[in-house]
Amino acid sequence: MEKYIEVIESAIEQLGVDIKKCRTQDPHKWHLHRGKAQVIIFLRESQVHTGDKRPTMVIVSPILPVPEEEATRNKLYGILLETSHKMITESFSTAEGWVYMSTTYYLEEVNQKEAAYLLDSLSYYAQMFTTELRKGFVKEEKTEEENKEA
Repeated sequence: MEKYIEVIESAIEQLGVDIKKCRTQDPHKWHLHRGKAQVIIFLRESQVHTGDKRPTMVIVSPILPVPEEEATRNKLYGILLETSHKMITESFSTAEGWVYMSTTYYLEEVNQKEAAYLLDSLSYYAQMFTTELRKGFVKEEKTEEENKEA
């Protein structure tokens, strides 16, 4: 697994991000931001359908909380399903009350250039969808000053 750390860290640096700011206490996990989007990268062994374990790079970005109102939630789910169908490697999922964008790549054949492209792609779309979907589905809380004016 250690040989893939260099591939991932080089990919992060190609985005112009200081790798020292992205490292976590876990040597196989990195955090970074692109605009308003938070991006988390994991290096792990994933079990495949044959039972074998293969090294993978998992990239995850929390996009927005799942709306509580059923009609709003269903509208969001429709957009997510339609959009996921159009994407190449990224997809949406939900867990623990949040919508996530994520992707998983087998690392055995991935070089640093390809890893950088994959990270750039997911972080670009995460930034875009974090901004756009929150506009339509997250009620912004008023600031203290706006509450005083009301």
